[in-house]
Amino acid sequence: MCANNFLSTVAQPSSADPWGLCDRSYTMIALTASVFATSLIRAPLRSGGWIWDAGNALGFLGLTGLLYLFLDVGAGPRAHTHKLIGCGVIGVLTAHVLVLWLPDQTLWHYVSTKAPGYMLAGLAAFVVTWTIIILALPRNRRLWHLSHRQFRRWHHCLSIVVIVTALWHVLGSGFYVDTLEAAAYCILTMTVLAAHRWRSPQPPRAQRGLLFLPGIALAFVCIKALPL
Repeated sequence: MCANNFLSTVAQPSSADPWGLCDRSYTMIALTASVFATSLIRAPLRSGGWIWDAGNALGFLGLTGLLYLFLDVGAGPRAHTHKLIGCGVIGVLTAHVLVLWLPDQTLWHYVSTKAPGYMLAGLAAFVVTWTIIILALPRNRRLWHLSHRQFRRWHHCLSIVVIVTALWHVLGSGFYVDTLEAAAYCILTMTVLAAHRWRSPQPPRAQRGLLFLPGIALAFVCIKALPL
């Protein structure tokens, strides 16, 4: 049922814009391209193997989704799309964790207190994202918050925590990121945090343009695979 609702929401472009590039999907595409392109600035061919690169591509997609959800506030008629994209983001982040942990048993020590700070930050971002989604469910929202205003305040604050810890995780890992890339990621993140109240005049609908996102991630993996 949820999958059908998502597909029906995505697959409703206007005849004048069949790919939905005039809707807010272009914002997601621009964010995704920026996040991936930034990781390629100084070492575009740096690779840890296709499984490692694919897992990190999922992580970059997840970071993009977190930034987009903060920018595109899920209020009013946009609430349904905001919820669906949020479910997609947590799915991508879960896949990111599984793809990187399951094949490489040495990474399991990162769940201990001996893990470096950036890895604990990534785990915190993952756990808090799940917490946000669970607390945002209508039944839980009414149970844990005295008012809608209180819910919005906690939702907003926890979202900032997720973005900051996720950014720390990306910058701290350092595999694709040097000083220049770190500065670019910080600028992009601060821009999103400062502009989150912007509203789109377009219909509140995720369009087919979002289908470009897996293509951007696949291009990233293919570029990394070139020297192999």
